[in-house]
Amino acid sequence: MRQRLTAGLVKSLTPQKNAYEVADTEVSGLTVMVCPGGTKTYFYRYRHPETRVMRRVKVGRADQLTVPQVRQMAQGYSRAVAAGTDPQQEKTIARAGTLREYLDGQYFEAIAHLKTREAIRASLKRDFKAFLNEPLAAITTWRLEKWRRARLDKGASVASCNRPLSYLRAMLTHAARAGLVKTNVARDIRNLREGETRVRFLTADERARLYAALEAREAEARAARVRYNTWLAVRGIDPLPLLEGRYCDHLYPLVVLALHTGLRRGELFRLAWGDVDMGRHMVTVRAENAKSGKPRHVPLNGPAMDCLDTWRAQQPDPSPGALVFPGKSGGVLDNIQTSWDGLRKAAGMPGLHFHDLRHDFASQLTMAGVSLAVVRELLGHADFETTLKYAHLAPETARAAVAELAGLPLGEAAPQEATG
Repeated sequence: MRQRLTAGLVKSLTPQKNAYEVADTEVSGLTVMVCPGGTKTYFYRYRHPETRVMRRVKVGRADQLTVPQVRQMAQGYSRAVAAGTDPQQEKTIARAGTLREYLDGQYFEAIAHLKTREAIRASLKRDFKAFLNEPLAAITTWRLEKWRRARLDKGASVASCNRPLSYLRAMLTHAARAGLVKTNVARDIRNLREGETRVRFLTADERARLYAALEAREAEARAARVRYNTWLAVRGIDPLPLLEGRYCDHLYPLVVLALHTGLRRGELFRLAWGDVDMGRHMVTVRAENAKSGKPRHVPLNGPAMDCLDTWRAQQPDPSPGALVFPGKSGGVLDNIQTSWDGLRKAAGMPGLHFHDLRHDFASQLTMAGVSLAVVRELLGHADFETTLKYAHLAPETARAAVAELAGLPLGEAAPQEATG
């Protein structure tokens, strides 16, 4: 039966031997069910966005909601379905409760057959203490990756990270099957092998500390030059030129470009000004300088362009054949370990490797929704398997992909050009 639902019509519907429904002619899928006992309940019927199976979600009781309120709620469900969301699953997820509640309740009962269930529960509560009072849906792949990285940085063994993650992965598999979470977010975080290099990316706080350390290093270099000139003057020796440029040396621009282009250290060392196209906002890694042996083009976003423009103005020879970061003798720069060690120590990240800046570039792009195919192109990976290590953290053209980085905290923290 189909009629336009009104308060008067709903009130006039009388119970019968069997339950029956009346569908609204104004909002497709909205119905009111009249039960033999006289209870009248509104439902919204829809097809599951993926399986196309008919489902229904309870809207509310007729004695508690007005028809306009019910229509508004049904229209909200309709928009959710159009966007690919299952309203019934959303309600189920909302009832899932916190990690602690699920762990102590449904899941503990589900693993009752395991002799180790007490040990499993204790491990999950101990190792994921920060998540215990949060809804299951609040746990994300990115947060779990941060959790693992923080443990490893504190000296935890690979095994002590793999074990609790395996427990959590099994628990979230059960929750996903019960419809309490949309997907198992721990599924794509594979266990690490002993000695395996992990993906390292910077948090917003770490990025801010890195830039603060760079600025402090610049200030100290200028102050040190003034002190040294004073020492020279006392001895009647001509002073050295003051460090008046935006950058005192190569380290600051090297870090900025590594974060915003993902170029390897060796690729940056061998980069020539002829490889930098400021007009097209593009840098080219020549085949002879690329690890893969193949050339690639990497777009330059705002922070990278500003950095290169400022650094170029400071160079005595910015001709096409000159190196962007020449060594003291004018040849290829081959070692920045001493300055890098001092920087990462000052930033409070003694375990940070320069190559981690490349990982950060790829991780930020992946988490921003950039396709792995584009990430692979920008990084110059010879095989797709190498790029897949970023898959668990999350598409457009390469230029648009790097432009996204300029709007992330990474870009916001980028240095501003000094005036004067």
